[in-house]
Amino acid sequence: MGKQTKKTSLQEMLGEIKYIILSEDQKVVSISLTGSCKIYRKTLLPEGLKVVETKEENLDLQYENLQQFYHWCAGRLPDASGVVEEAAGDESLTNGDTERKRAVKAVLARCLSTEDTYWVRRGFEKVHYSDVKPAVID
Repeated sequence: MGKQTKKTSLQEMLGEIKYIILSEDQKVVSISLTGSCKIYRKTLLPEGLKVVETKEENLDLQYENLQQFYHWCAGRLPDASGVVEEAAGDESLTNGDTERKRAVKAVLARCLSTEDTYWVRRGFEKVHYSDVKPAVID
């Protein structure tokens, strides 16, 4: 007889994919692609990020958390004078892009900014702020 494989639901797979927002190397909040959220340091939540910790499944709350995450990430993507588009070689990145698309591009750049110490890493990564912090040009 053939080997049986365990079937995994989309929710179970997406629940495993999570992002962590850090301030330098301090975990601030983690959020999964299902919108489940764990807040580690409420006093360090970035300005403009309004997420609520989820202890049980609440689809409305999870949806709102995910929208807040996308909004925060998208807001960290600079859009002045086409610098990002030119650097990325991507002319499709315009102000007309959806917020989610801008958020994905920002996450790919770790949501780094020279204005503060917040950044994003995937849950499984063993990366430190010193490995990714942006260089400040004087």
